[in-house]
Amino acid sequence: MPAIERYFASIPPKTTKLLLIRNADPVPIRQLKEQANKIINYEISANKAWRIDFATVYERYIQFLFSNISKSLGLIFRENPRLGRISSHNPKWSLRYLEPDFDLYKNHISIFADTKYKSHLFNFNSQSEVLINEHRHDLHQIAAYCSFEKSTHKLGLLIYPANIYFKNTIRYMNPYNSTTLNISLFGIPITYANISSIQEKIRKDLSTLIKQQLSAVY
Repeated sequence: MPAIERYFASIPPKTTKLLLIRNADPVPIRQLKEQANKIINYEISANKAWRIDFATVYERYIQFLFSNISKSLGLIFRENPRLGRISSHNPKWSLRYLEPDFDLYKNHISIFADTKYKSHLFNFNSQSEVLINEHRHDLHQIAAYCSFEKSTHKLGLLIYPANIYFKNTIRYMNPYNSTTLNISLFGIPITYANISSIQEKIRKDLSTLIKQQLSAVY
């Protein structure tokens, strides 16, 4: 993916030493090391570390999916928009900007989205305090992003990995002024085999959410 390539382009490569093959190595281990050394020897100056942050990979994967989907729905897609701090004399630990993973907008609706590489949808029926506290943090974060939108038609998306595709909308209301906030949870598997099917499911659900939001039918 171009986004992933751009991300790693700024990371300087590190030289990887060839694996030492010992006479005592079992045959399968020796063969594995030989194959690894062939890979390491290939354009060694361009090799990167084999370990990467998979949360970043998942984030880029989701951005790729929604970027494609936004075109079919006539939405404008912005990757990692920065909501910058404009005040001065702030504490040193204050954030210079807020940065959702992406946002989508057109006409009278705005959608802010954040991707979370967390296990919530693998533990759907759990009441673990760890899961609850993590989700509370996620909700506060997406609610903060939505607060930057003046329109009454705004929607927050929290996207988690899942074994199968999942979508559910949670509504919150301020009882003192009846203001509501809609947060849709998406569970999106990491896959290549049926990626077209998953994109189509996301497209249909997102289209329905937009229509519901604009018509205030729930």
